[in-house]
Amino acid sequence: MKIKYKKLKKNNISPELFRSFDRHQEVTHCYRKEEGKWVIKEISFVEEWGEEEIKELVQCLKNTLDTGGAVWGAFERGVCIGFTSVEAERFGTDRGYVELSCLHISNGYRRHGIGKKLFSLACYSAQWLGAKRLYISSHSATETQAFYKAMGCIEAREYKKEAVEKEPCDCQLEYQLHGLKAYRGMFLLLGILAGGFYGNVVLKRTILGTIVGVCFASFFYYFLNAKEISSFKK
Repeated sequence: MKIKYKKLKKNNISPELFRSFDRHQEVTHCYRKEEGKWVIKEISFVEEWGEEEIKELVQCLKNTLDTGGAVWGAFERGVCIGFTSVEAERFGTDRGYVELSCLHISNGYRRHGIGKKLFSLACYSAQWLGAKRLYISSHSATETQAFYKAMGCIEAREYKKEAVEKEPCDCQLEYQLHGLKAYRGMFLLLGILAGGFYGNVVLKRTILGTIVGVCFASFFYYFLNAKEISSFKK
């Protein structure tokens, strides 16, 4: 199975993109918070998407892009089998959160690592949006919670009021972001120091050496980011 991952543009998103997408999920157990503790309850239902749900999804994803967010898709032979989206708006006490607004894998393609790679791409986009943490208002099904727990998510320290009001049964989670963006300042500082040393010792021209160092550090940083994105293929 060869999966390709692509950052989607607005003209890529239409109802046709999701014609073959199978949202089917049979839920038997869900988490509920009772007296401050999370417990598993026997709650059974089936999740499906019809034409109305797909139409609403398309509008939501287009709005995400219109407001500066990001949408990623996973494709096999040109068919969308998974996608995720991250909103651009920062919120929280320190404005450190951005929201992962959706992450879905088509039935039949789950448990193949596709969700994990889409989650990593969502984190990558969240970092570039200046966030410290990724916020997830997540489906309370036990299998969904197991996925986010495996990714390293924990219960959100701050709840987003709008998310709770929209889906009161969801579990409110967060993920602490770690990645190359956090090290940009370090790369630039090391480049400046190395360039300054090179300029003083070799070129005898400190300013020129510093400029060379900054250019080298910036190139190295963006090269690593490009390499990180190009690695998202299976």
